[in-house]
Amino acid sequence: SSNYILSIKYYNEHLYVATKNGIDIIHNGKIIKHYGQKNGLLDNMVFDLYLDYDHILWAATIKGLSRIDGDNITNYTELNGLKINKIFSVVEDDFAYLWLPSIKGLMRVKKKQLNSYVSDSTINIRCAFYDQNDGILDNQYVGATHLVKSNDGKIYFNTISGISMLDPQILSEQKSEPKLLISALKTEQKTYYNKNDIKLPAGTKYVMFTYSYIDFINPGKANFQYKLKPFEQDWKNSGTERKIQYTNLSPGTYEFIIKAVPETGKGELIISTMEFEVLPTFYQSLWFQLTIILFLLFLVYTVYKIRLRNLRQNQIKLENEIEDRTKEITSQKEEIAEKNEEVLMHQYEIEQAYVNLKLLSDLGREITTHLTLKKISKSVYKSIHNIMDSSIFGLGIYNADFESLEFSTSIFKGKEIPVFSIPAKRKNCLLSRSFINNEEILIRDAQKELAIDIINFPNTSTIQAISSVIVIPIKLNKEIIGILTIQSYRKNAYSDYQFNMLSNLSVYVGIAIENSKNYKKIDKQKNELQEVNAAKDKMFSLIGHDLRGPVGTIKSFLDLILENPEMTDSAQTQVILKTMQQSLGSAYNLLDNLLLWARSQRGKIDFKPSQFVVSQPIDESVSLVIESAKIKEIELVKEINYNTSVYADQVMITTVLRNLIANAIKFTPKKGKITIRTNLKLIKENAESKEFVELSIIDTGIGISEDMINRILKLTDSYTTLGTDKEQGSGLGINICIDFLNRHEQKLFIESNKKEGSTFKFYLPVNKVQRKTELQ
Repeated sequence: SSNYILSIKYYNEHLYVATKNGIDIIHNGKIIKHYGQKNGLLDNMVFDLYLDYDHILWAATIKGLSRIDGDNITNYTELNGLKINKIFSVVEDDFAYLWLPSIKGLMRVKKKQLNSYVSDSTINIRCAFYDQNDGILDNQYVGATHLVKSNDGKIYFNTISGISMLDPQILSEQKSEPKLLISALKTEQKTYYNKNDIKLPAGTKYVMFTYSYIDFINPGKANFQYKLKPFEQDWKNSGTERKIQYTNLSPGTYEFIIKAVPETGKGELIISTMEFEVLPTFYQSLWFQLTIILFLLFLVYTVYKIRLRNLRQNQIKLENEIEDRTKEITSQKEEIAEKNEEVLMHQYEIEQAYVNLKLLSDLGREITTHLTLKKISKSVYKSIHNIMDSSIFGLGIYNADFESLEFSTSIFKGKEIPVFSIPAKRKNCLLSRSFINNEEILIRDAQKELAIDIINFPNTSTIQAISSVIVIPIKLNKEIIGILTIQSYRKNAYSDYQFNMLSNLSVYVGIAIENSKNYKKIDKQKNELQEVNAAKDKMFSLIGHDLRGPVGTIKSFLDLILENPEMTDSAQTQVILKTMQQSLGSAYNLLDNLLLWARSQRGKIDFKPSQFVVSQPIDESVSLVIESAKIKEIELVKEINYNTSVYADQVMITTVLRNLIANAIKFTPKKGKITIRTNLKLIKENAESKEFVELSIIDTGIGISEDMINRILKLTDSYTTLGTDKEQGSGLGINICIDFLNRHEQKLFIESNKKEGSTFKFYLPVNKVQRKTELQ
């Protein structure tokens, strides 16, 4: 009923959701029940929910507590026993008491009384109330949080001053003794906590004592009396505030005494004391009085000295001259000392600059020795972790395809965290701001300086918040290729020196990343070259072997005819010539494919797409292989279900069809069947449906295993085997088909069942499409 969710509970495959618009009960993704003011709730703003063992749902609302039992709702407010209406959470302890936090303290209500009130509204609900006077850190509860009950039954209460813990077992056992504590002694200058031998400085005008009375059984049920010895002789009664103050105390030693008497009349008298001393001012001290006496004596002595002044004037004049000369010498000495100090300071700065330069050079040399991004990141982290706080470290590299910063290696407190990425142009993001604006950023107190996000790295959640941040863009040839960031939970964690050090270090990081990219590129080219060379070597070996067979056959038959001239006109000669013709045709096809493959590898075949009728290359290809099919009595069937134009290179497509049909004839036994079929297909590309023609060559041959299909489709692995009539091949035909289809940005698909036949198919666009190479 609202996207503003304040609490979620799960029980028996049901979700109980508290929102600012009431309570929703969800089952199987649907809201099956809703409670709001119209159903009887005190208010639609529900902060927390609790479902007890009796399946009673308790709701903490802004106007009180609601008890929900099916369609029956009972409400509890200040009118029927609660201390405060506005309740932020609800939890049950192990002794059947409900605990309810509010803006002024914590309430405890027995659940049995609340249940009894449903049937008898005359029952007086007793509600205990606990606040700062009972030991809680602060009366103000943090409204965005909930009470937490630990496994040992303790309840944790979140206030604006910190977390307080209470143990309901103490209340249940009724064994807790009340305590009276003098928590602090405050003056206008300083606060002293509970200890003796406190000495207040001279001139202290204001003294205030604060105390706490803790009684979990009868909170706040006591009378207090106090006195300050020896300043007061009689006891005085304390007011409602837990503080007592005095002004203008004379110097001396004092003892503050406070006692608490429970109102019930039971229990012993509780007394707490604190001793302190107010120090005297200087004019009240003994040394000052002695100084006055000495001063009077000095006056007498001065009168005596005046009488001798005339006798000593010459001596004084001489002494003055000596003193002036001494001052002059002292001044010169001080100037020399200052200059020496300046020289030493310059020397220190030069030595420090040399040390920093050497350190930066050593770090840069270490970083640039690595050739993988992961090792570079770890090396950078290791380098800076030793000289500055790196609680969170991240190295993000810009990915232009996805317009994102990819953090492949990030570290949180010494441990790697999963790979993640963020949009490079994300709004209100410190990392994106640095990348977009080419800005080096130093934040010393994020809570004061920032109104935008930093970025919460995955698996780095802590109670603390990030306080100090450095973000440095990584540049190479004036182009920003990523960002480097370190973050700390401490305020003012980074100095200007560390910031400049990281800025200079980013130059080496950029160089290392570029070296890594170049190394990957060279390594990839090396592997590709090795694969291509291996494929060529294997292919030339196969071609030599396959050419040797047809040529050897022709040579043997020619030798036979030459050695036996009488066979020239015989029928046997016709058979020999037919066999020679087949061998020459096989050799011709092999050489033709070899030339096509060689031209394709050298990029000498131009790609010239145009519109043409799809049946044209089919008819041309069938006419080229029809004789081979007749020899094996194979039936060639054309099923042209779609015969309008397609957009492709007609010469290349004719070559592809010829090779695929010839390959099907080779692996189809005698009296088999080969079908060339066309169909119109709709294929989705970039969320848009486009028309393609599917061309299929279907045979009833011996079939191909899954492993052989994978080898056939791998361009770097030429694969060949004998046909059903021991026909030889080089594997070039399939390689040429795959290469030509790649020029069309299409693929060859193979479907096959062993001993049942195979289907080779590919797709051609009906209309002209913008190819990736054209877009680039």
